[in-house]
Amino acid sequence: MPSYIKRRKQGYYLNWTIPADQRARFGGKSKLEDSLKTSDEKVARAKAQEIIGKLKLEALASDGNGAAIEALKRQAYHQAIEDVQSGRLRVTGAVQFLENDQAIEIDPIIAGVDEELDTIRERQWQRADPNDPYAGPISEPLEEARGDGLEDGRRLYLREEPKHEKTYEPPFRKTALDWLDEWKRAPGRKPSNTAGQYRSNIEAFADWWGDRPLRAITQRDAASYASHLTTVSAGSARHRKPGTAAAKSTGPGLAVATITRHAGTLGQVWDWAKPRLRLDGDNPWRGIAPRKPSRPPNEHLAWDPAELRHLLIENRPQRRDVYEACLVALFSGMRCGETADMTWGRVVQEGTVWCFVIEDAKTKAGVRRVPVHRELGWLLLRQRGAASEAIWPNFSREGPGSSRSGDLSKLFGTYKKSLGYSTGKTFHGFRKTELLPV
Repeated sequence: MPSYIKRRKQGYYLNWTIPADQRARFGGKSKLEDSLKTSDEKVARAKAQEIIGKLKLEALASDGNGAAIEALKRQAYHQAIEDVQSGRLRVTGAVQFLENDQAIEIDPIIAGVDEELDTIRERQWQRADPNDPYAGPISEPLEEARGDGLEDGRRLYLREEPKHEKTYEPPFRKTALDWLDEWKRAPGRKPSNTAGQYRSNIEAFADWWGDRPLRAITQRDAASYASHLTTVSAGSARHRKPGTAAAKSTGPGLAVATITRHAGTLGQVWDWAKPRLRLDGDNPWRGIAPRKPSRPPNEHLAWDPAELRHLLIENRPQRRDVYEACLVALFSGMRCGETADMTWGRVVQEGTVWCFVIEDAKTKAGVRRVPVHRELGWLLLRQRGAASEAIWPNFSREGPGSSRSGDLSKLFGTYKKSLGYSTGKTFHGFRKTELLPV
């Protein structure tokens, strides 16, 4: 549990040590203590982080940080809308006014909104210069943002179009990470490296795009970013903002497939946000990615008998587990991940036939049973481990899915390159090999 959260009988409390340079804002206090009004640790963490985050933003805003001021204005605007929609501003008792000698009752929520708006306007007029007959009301940024939120909250309550929402839209990064959080919560979503790739794509564009909202992205912007990715080296797509020397530097550029993945991720964010932010027009990322060149004729080709003899008979991999995994893939047609992650519990006998059971496939079509080829009989004679134990446990687990496939792929790649085989010859080529030598 973070040090700034304390557990007491009544629930969790915030116990935050105020930085020395901010204590003047808190009357010289060194600690901020307050009840988080919950006995749920996860809720307490979220509340505490929200409070501390806002305090830090306020400190930056007081120093004139423009991004912090805009962030606080967005918070004030959306908080006002939430206050209206939740009924927090509802006035108690009947509210009426006379019109043509008839008493007309006012909605208590609308009355509460109008009451706070009147209070805000009164404060703004009090700041006006009394010696200037032409002076108008003076508003403060957060006060103005709350007023805009109250007005839009009232419009939404009355099922009318809000007037100020575009002004207070969050920056691209916030919208995109909200999409990613929802994507990860989807039912049946399995742990994988995909979420990390999506986040990397989002952060790369957010660094390039800045604090502007997603709504501002045009197809021209999207095309410019795609062109930018052709000038940077792999692993350096981030922190290459327009106009900088780094952005103008020439490099090998990202692979076409990688640029396509970036554009695809950003396009998904836009499609998700369109109904939520009521965006206009077509997805600016559609059709932006460069066209992938036709696959070279030697890419992912099957291994021919002479190559297999050279690869697995005349020159065996030094590691026994790599050699065995190659044989299993060759005689079963299983993919690299299916082979590397195979456990003893998924090698089962059904009647008189032994099978590999594939359960963790990406699609339903991939879930299947693969008969164990007679050339793999040596595997069935081996002493079996526990059902959950990997057949080849020495392959390292990597990524959110804890898969061993990445390690196997790299080990095989190093081995086949040492024999002079090009990038077109891959572990996946075993799956495409039809002629199986005995």
